[in-house]
Amino acid sequence: MAEDQESNVGDSPRSVTTPPHKLAEREAAEAEARAERNRIRQSRRPSLSGALLHAMMPETFEDEDDDKERVGDGTVFLDAEAMKEKVRKNLLKETYDVSKYYKTTGVWRTIATSPLFEKITLCVIAFNAVWIGVDTDWNDADILLDASPAFQIAEHSFCLFFSFEWFSRFMSFADKRNGLRDAWFVFDSSLVFMMVMETWMLTVVMLLSGAGGGGGLGNASILRMARLARLSRM
Repeated sequence: MAEDQESNVGDSPRSVTTPPHKLAEREAAEAEARAERNRIRQSRRPSLSGALLHAMMPETFEDEDDDKERVGDGTVFLDAEAMKEKVRKNLLKETYDVSKYYKTTGVWRTIATSPLFEKITLCVIAFNAVWIGVDTDWNDADILLDASPAFQIAEHSFCLFFSFEWFSRFMSFADKRNGLRDAWFVFDSSLVFMMVMETWMLTVVMLLSGAGGGGGLGNASILRMARLARLSRM
């Protein structure tokens, strides 16, 4: 019986000592795993250029969760090709062009989209800006009706050209309500309206009322100063 007891004692569980070479292998594996985690963490750290790109085009990164890939250990990577495609689409985003609201054919569309007509318009605007300075220095009349013929002809010519430009653009819209979507067209409409009111409507009212000189509707210098707003069209 004593021998059986000694045999049982010998078979009882004992603490197993790990061999030194196994400990070395385990430590090496853990060190390699830590180095791999640090490498992944460094690669995912956002750079300055990436932060600037995120700030300029936030919509590119809105759905980035859909572009993530997971590997077996749960590490998350971004799909580089998907991100490149999103950045490419944002860089090539269609620029605003009012002509997309225009009719597909027609004489008014041809005029409004003509590069030659656009250059002529810019030249007229530049000359009108110079003429405003001449008018301010040399025209002492309060209203156009009392100005010298040279100033009257110049003002009527500018008003006629800008009215024709506005009318050609207005007639080019397939749906006239789309003109309200174009900020420049709305702005130009207000300028042309003020010009017509000052150049033609005020003159007609003065002629019908028989007023002359500085009488009638009084001093119109405020309307003359409002013409400086045309300079913003340049």
